[in-house]
Amino acid sequence: MRAFWRVWDGVLDACGVVAAVLTVLLTVGVCADIILRTAAGGGLPWVFDLVEYGMLFITALMAAYVLRGNRHVEVDLLISLVPAGLQRSMRVAGAALCLLFSLVLAIAAGEAARRSWVDDSVIFRYVLIPEWLPFAAVALMFALLSVECARQLARRWTERRTAGMSRSDLF
Repeated sequence: MRAFWRVWDGVLDACGVVAAVLTVLLTVGVCADIILRTAAGGGLPWVFDLVEYGMLFITALMAAYVLRGNRHVEVDLLISLVPAGLQRSMRVAGAALCLLFSLVLAIAAGEAARRSWVDDSVIFRYVLIPEWLPFAAVALMFALLSVECARQLARRWTERRTAGMSRSDLF
């Protein structure tokens, strides 16, 4: 199982690298558009469409990566007010719900992508975008999150019941 998680961590690291490269490319595109609009009177009208969908892909690639590193937004006010044993139970329940919702949304988005592929649907913007692409990005995001949520659930389920657990101890 450790070999699987090493490979999984490599997949998430690769997702992070691809997202970083996309961020640089989108930034260069926006800068080029601004420079061309300012200097030449006309920009790159397709950049906005690519940035919009590029941001979706960056989010899709980074969601599980961020969860793995415990860098996601977490409101733990309620959890911090209860005893350590109940904190563990609440975190296990939260991880289980995250896994359940991620699986449901991955399946729904995958089905939407499949239907769009079969229907050959297109989003009409400046650049024609195959409709299945954004759905596929969302399906990918929730599939990656499902695996990472399963790991978080397993970790939280097996952690020892100790008093004074810190946030970093739970991931």
